[in-house]
Amino acid sequence: MNRVKSCCAIDEFLSDPSVFTLREILEHAKGYDAETFEFIKKCCYLRYDIKLYSKNVTLKEKYVIDLFKQYTINRDEIHRLNKFPSWNFCDQIDVGSKIFSLLLKIYTDIVAMKDGISGELAPHDLTLIGRKLSSCLASKHHKISILRKPIDNLNLPSLIFNINGKIWQVSSSMDKSLPIISNADIVYCIAFLVWNDIYLQQQIRMLPNATPVTIQEIINLAKKIKDIFGVYDVSNIDFENFLADEKYLRMLLVVSFEASHDIKDVNDYCLIYLNNWGELFVRRFNSPDKLNAFLSKHQKQIECSEFNYYVQRSSLYYEKIIERTKRLVAKIICS
Repeated sequence: MNRVKSCCAIDEFLSDPSVFTLREILEHAKGYDAETFEFIKKCCYLRYDIKLYSKNVTLKEKYVIDLFKQYTINRDEIHRLNKFPSWNFCDQIDVGSKIFSLLLKIYTDIVAMKDGISGELAPHDLTLIGRKLSSCLASKHHKISILRKPIDNLNLPSLIFNINGKIWQVSSSMDKSLPIISNADIVYCIAFLVWNDIYLQQQIRMLPNATPVTIQEIINLAKKIKDIFGVYDVSNIDFENFLADEKYLRMLLVVSFEASHDIKDVNDYCLIYLNNWGELFVRRFNSPDKLNAFLSKHQKQIECSEFNYYVQRSSLYYEKIIERTKRLVAKIICS
């Protein structure tokens, strides 16, 4: 009998190795407190894309049905989890935030145990893990924060730009009372949407407001940002990058984005830059001198950086502004 059971387990592993991983995770996780273990079971259920009690039973469900008889989830909760792709966007993000909080706790526990496992875990491994988590979790001045997405294909709503006093807000059409992002700088808001891969051009709206910013300019800048930086994906970053000193890989200088198209004098610069740890930053400067001061201070980090520029194409002085800005930057990065 044991031999038959062992053969079945091997068949499952060969057909879908993730069943083995899932079994080991749940076996280990049962040592956590009851609330954490319940949450981990639900995460595993979602991650493995299981649909128990559904009309169409796939091999995936056949392989794990016994596993979830051993580690049960309430039947009503299973039906709710089966509908996860259609959950409200904010509820999906809430699950993702809880997942990352759990990962941070696990990392903290590993660091606390490092003295006892020093022979098994090299110091540079802890540095690597720590910086990788930091790129996802750590809050830093001017850094674009990361949405905790539990799945790739979220139930994305239409996104509505609005200005409230001096603060730009982007809200979900599903819940306008709770902004997804708020910032005094609209460039930061646009970069946040693109970097977190929740920007869809056809789902962008703007409420009437007194600023010179148009929906077309938002679309143009969003495309530029995505072309240069892509979207956040920590899995694509080489491990060696996390062990190296910080460098700025790519930079985009946005000039006078919120100014009227007939403004000739330039004193508004927004610098977007990506470092080798996968962190994206947005900084704003209200004079050429302040921009120069920042570039001079971080000359070592930007020495090999790819530099790009954005000025509204509708600007009457586009060519003059772009050339003047390039000369301004060149004085620093070429010195």
